[in-house]
Amino acid sequence: MLSGTDEASFLRFLDRARRYRGDLIQYAQNKDGLFSAAYFTRADINKLPTTRELDVMKSEQGQRAVDSLIGPGWDSLPALDIRDLPGWDFAPDPLRTRLASALQEIGILVFLNLLLFLTAHVAFLRTDVRAG
Repeated sequence: MLSGTDEASFLRFLDRARRYRGDLIQYAQNKDGLFSAAYFTRADINKLPTTRELDVMKSEQGQRAVDSLIGPGWDSLPALDIRDLPGWDFAPDPLRTRLASALQEIGILVFLNLLLFLTAHVAFLRTDVRAG
């Protein structure tokens, strides 16, 4: 309970994870879903040739012409802009709440500790330990 690993804390975490999943799905749908070419390339989409243009280029100029469109690779392209991606904002319960929920279990542990200690103490008092 104190460390946030009890069942209730776990279920709250899973609930927040489900809501965050919904936020990400909504974000993807607002960005034209996964059907947008922006999810597959960082190049300017308006400057990319169509599939038909690529086929014509390949048949007329060969595979090297198509490869020249790819360029030097991902490092030459600007990074994806994900500043508007929804953030994860899960926060565990405050310490005061966790202490209040664990107070009953802590009380039981203290009570059992004292009871068992006193039982052991009485058992040792009744035992004769003198050499015989």
